[in-house]
Amino acid sequence: LESRFATDAEVGAAAASGVRVDTWLFGTSGTIGKINPAAYAAEVVAVFKRYGVGGTFWQGRPDLGGRFVEVLNEPGGSWAWTDPTNYAAYTNLLKAVHEALAANFAPAIRPLVLASWDAPNRPFGLGWAALGSLAYCDGVTVHPYGGSNGESGGALGNRHSVEEAHALSGKPVYVTEIGWPTAVGQPPTGDSQQWTEAQQAQNITSFIHWARGTGYVAMVDVFGYIDYGSNYAYGIERKDHTHKLSYAALAAA
Repeated sequence: LESRFATDAEVGAAAASGVRVDTWLFGTSGTIGKINPAAYAAEVVAVFKRYGVGGTFWQGRPDLGGRFVEVLNEPGGSWAWTDPTNYAAYTNLLKAVHEALAANFAPAIRPLVLASWDAPNRPFGLGWAALGSLAYCDGVTVHPYGGSNGESGGALGNRHSVEEAHALSGKPVYVTEIGWPTAVGQPPTGDSQQWTEAQQAQNITSFIHWARGTGYVAMVDVFGYIDYGSNYAYGIERKDHTHKLSYAALAAA
């Protein structure tokens, strides 16, 4: 969940349904170099002191505190960031967050830092890792969409990018986005071709089973929950909130 939704109403509604906000995402667009690392880290600490494991929000409630912080969404992508090769600025953010969390949380409940390794087809991680920044993260994120063409590869997702992220970083890999839209007859999206609802369900099942078998993929977040737009039908629910086959497939997987 994006940090702008860090409210008692949002988190409480999720918790009332037994849903944990596992990963908090801070920063979705802008200029990396203009982000103040100290202020950014302070915001992360504040959210986790309230909504993380052991946070004040959970007093008197079952503790469904979040455990991970994702530092920027797809920072290597020029579609969202004006300076997608500013590895030094990204390093400063990672270092500030890492140190702030270590200073404010006991080791057993310290939120883990997830750093962006690779947005689709963008080897962003190589740039910041070369600056020694792997010491400031606990895992790396990848968004291995299958691409807007290529029947077999698209169905599998870009598993190679997941394998490469682990091989080059030595860190657990967190797949914080992957999905297959079902607007058959509509144009492909920027990262995916269109699939039938049966194919979507099969692709989700296959990817999760593969990821579990690697031993180093620590999370798979399926994008997304509900269809939107004309061709962004990534949801496991349709716009009218009825379930697709993928809803049950995800639960089973």
